Amino acid sequence: MPQLTDEDLREIYASNPVDEFTLVTLELIHSSFQAPGGGQDSIRIALDNQPWDLPIEADAPLFAGQTKTFLPLNVEVVQPAQEEGSLGEMEFAIDNVPMQYMNRIREGVKIRTPAILIYREYILNHNASTGVYSLASTMGPAHKIDGLAVKKLRATPMRLTATARFVDIVNVTAPRRIFSREECPSLFV
Repeated sequence: MPQLTDEDLREIYASNPVDEFTLVTLELIHSSFQAPGGGQDSIRIALDNQPWDLPIEADAPLFAGQTKTFLPLNVEVVQPAQEEGSLGEMEFAIDNVPMQYMNRIREGVKIRTPAILIYREYILNHNASTGVYSLASTMGPAHKIDGLAVKKLRATPMRLTATARFVDIVNVTAPRRIFSREECPSLFV
């Protein structure tokens, strides 16, 4: 089945069909998140009441083209504002964070590199006769916001809140590497 275009997604939002449902997911990626058997892993959350096995897009930074399980959690999400002159910040809060996720987050805080946040929306079709929801596209999400880095993280025993913002590429120094005469003599002729 072909992947939905932005136009298809806008039509779904505008018409609000009773047989289609938007499933919002979050994926948090950090270098310290390790799978139980070893290797890189992520925290994958579905804003629903059941787990979902969902396809990851082919250009994802982790698990590209694979199907992964997103676990259900109660998450409050405020999407980035789209204002001129603003980099936009996405805020999210998770209540009653499972211990398996909290342990990963505690390990991630020890390493001073920001986590990457990916916001995805999948379109689900609802079969009224069976009551079953199925993916509208097996190619990946209908909408994705990536390039967000988690900058602020606050945790209490009952709630985790975080702020993620787009990477500020405008204020990055260029070149990022300082060339010296010893390393690159041909540049100093």
